[in-house]
Amino acid sequence: MTGQYQGLPPYLSVWDVISLGWLYYPILALLFVAFSLWIAARSASAGVEDAKKALVAACGASEKAATTAASLPRWLAQSTNDSINASIRQSIAASHKALELVLDIVEAWIDYIIDTFKGFKLCLFQFVVRGTLAVLIQFTET
Repeated sequence: MTGQYQGLPPYLSVWDVISLGWLYYPILALLFVAFSLWIAARSASAGVEDAKKALVAACGASEKAATTAASLPRWLAQSTNDSINASIRQSIAASHKALELVLDIVEAWIDYIIDTFKGFKLCLFQFVVRGTLAVLIQFTET
């Protein structure tokens, strides 16, 4: 028996060592990595949903901003047109008031001229009547 081991028998048999093979540290490390990846994959799906929601919200906000930017020229043009229309209407109203005042002035001026001519005509008529009476009185006295 020269080629055989003559010492103490092994603590574990071959089948026992094989059954403990899965506890070998690279296999345990691989199990921990696989478990970590499985947990990360489960939490990643929730993260992906959150990212989707955030992306949809960002897209909605950018769409609203783009819509506002696209409608801004129309809104500005409409406001400008409304302001111009209001200014024109106010200018027409002011011109109307000014023309009414001019007509009132012309009317007052014409009334003054007519009154002046009436007064001049009355004065002239009184002059003629008094002059004629004075001449007649003088002829009758002499």
